[in-house]
Amino acid sequence: MSKLNKLRAIIDDVDNVETLEAGYELFHELIEIDSMRQKIKSAESGLTDGGKAMFYYFAMGLESEELPYIAEKIKGRINRIKVSEERSSITKEGEDDEQQQ
Repeated sequence: MSKLNKLRAIIDDVDNVETLEAGYELFHELIEIDSMRQKIKSAESGLTDGGKAMFYYFAMGLESEELPYIAEKIKGRINRIKVSEERSSITKEGEDDEQQQ
């Protein structure tokens, strides 16, 4: 008899609601854990995609508490570059307007 069939027979023999609820909770938690494992596996497989590969080697050597610091440093750098690009764009547009007049 397979484990599945044995478990089905056990469930059929249990009349205690608390025991059945505990079993239901256990299987629900196992389903959640399996789902999390699949998400982790999927996320790990994409760690070196695109531009991420450049940072992967260094990221794997960091402590977990260092990760948020580096993420914020990168975000800050992105913001500074975008602001600089916007200023350059506005300045260039102003120069173009002056030349047309």
